[in-house]
Amino acid sequence: MKSGFRNGAACLLCTPCLLLAGTVDDAAARQNVVNGDVAGRFDFQERNYDTNDIVDSQGRTVIILDDKRGDRRNYIVQPRISFFSTGINDVFEFTAAPALNYDDLYSTTDVDWDLRLRGEKNLTQKWNVGLINQFYQGDDPVRDNELQTAVISPETGEVVAEQSQVGVPDESGNITLTDRVARRRYYRNDVNLTTGYTYAEDSVIGGGYRFGILRNEESGAGGYTDYDRHDGILNLSYRFTPQWQAEADGQYIKGVFDNTAALVTAGDDAAAVILDSDDLEEYNFRGKVNYNYTQHLNYFSQYRYLSTDYESELREDYNINELLLGVDYNVSQHVQLTLSAGPVIGSFENTSTDTDYSAYGGLAWTLMHGTLNFVAEKGYDQSNFDGRRSGLTGFLHTGISLDYQLTEKLQAVLSTSYWDYDRMQYTASNVVIVDPDSPEFGQTVYTEKSYDAGATLAYTFARWYQVAGGYRYYNRESDLDTDVGGNYDEHRIFVQLSYAHELFRW
Repeated sequence: MKSGFRNGAACLLCTPCLLLAGTVDDAAARQNVVNGDVAGRFDFQERNYDTNDIVDSQGRTVIILDDKRGDRRNYIVQPRISFFSTGINDVFEFTAAPALNYDDLYSTTDVDWDLRLRGEKNLTQKWNVGLINQFYQGDDPVRDNELQTAVISPETGEVVAEQSQVGVPDESGNITLTDRVARRRYYRNDVNLTTGYTYAEDSVIGGGYRFGILRNEESGAGGYTDYDRHDGILNLSYRFTPQWQAEADGQYIKGVFDNTAALVTAGDDAAAVILDSDDLEEYNFRGKVNYNYTQHLNYFSQYRYLSTDYESELREDYNINELLLGVDYNVSQHVQLTLSAGPVIGSFENTSTDTDYSAYGGLAWTLMHGTLNFVAEKGYDQSNFDGRRSGLTGFLHTGISLDYQLTEKLQAVLSTSYWDYDRMQYTASNVVIVDPDSPEFGQTVYTEKSYDAGATLAYTFARWYQVAGGYRYYNRESDLDTDVGGNYDEHRIFVQLSYAHELFRW
């Protein structure tokens, strides 16, 4: 645990020196702003399970008499210091926000942390580098996801109060942990270093490296899976003509997990114990060709390749090939439409090849005082780093959201979505008996469905103050009998009062 924290702290300390290094002229043109804010927040979470009986890893039924696994009443006080610095060729942001978190239901007090850093620098007119570092320590993946997607401060340096949101972590977007289990304290640190070189008009070659860690603070069953994650990324785009443009990106991911399983190989005369690793390698590739038919109409074709090579003998390696044909169409100045569809072929190590299809439909409508978004999609994705190593997942998703400015000072966010997952993975207990002459791979395929709806209101007054409140309903169903998370519906409510002000500017 300590080594991971030191790695994150080292990046936070060294990056300002590297990114802010420049000429005297850069220093003279630099603008620095320090903002301070404090927020008081009440979080209420009530989770109602369909049954209070769960099955443990040994197949035994455990009856929970007072089931409070998912209930929380948290009072949070969070001060925040944000430093923003911009020069002619660089931008630097840093935020430190400790939070005193008191749980009234369990009478416990913890200190959570949110540290975020972003830096960008133009080394030449065509070459830039960037670094993002995010550290979170707490027990709420939903809150963690909100902080990951929040803006530290606007590039103008003006004070803006944080916009709290209500929602479920998006498993197809940011790397987020599942919140199906009860709260577990953990810390996460992600460092992302990127670079890009513009070698022609609308043509860029770039790459990057990402290092991420996840650690549980508490030992015992039911927590997340600790891991170290290494990402190597390459991307290339090139415009052939004003109409034709192509882009490609490749990604190699190495996951190093703490957990191991004991494999007992039983023969006629003897048995051998083999440690089975959870480590894995992912290979991802995407190639896309765009044809700009008109200023408002773009046709595209896209090929995507997903592959995971597991070291574990209990999980099945696979390759996914996806081909899409689609169109981006600006129906009007305020309405943008995207449609795509195509076949998917899945090749598996020990089972037969399967075929399916992917499809996507998205609509963005810019209103006079807001934005309406709608999405409907079907496809496949990988979820090897969601805290439970879900692996290959087929999904069906629909969602709609409305972000609307009711008045000059009152903003509303409404959203609802439905997810239907087909989880395709191998499950194993601590000891597995394998016949070396005829091994059997007991693939577990199960469905997981979720529905969520949320609403948030934020009102700004007296220039520096904001009061916000939100409600979220979430329902989850799974047909996996041994799923520790179980089936449940959940209600979350928050109320927050915050004050933000500029402290210094030079």
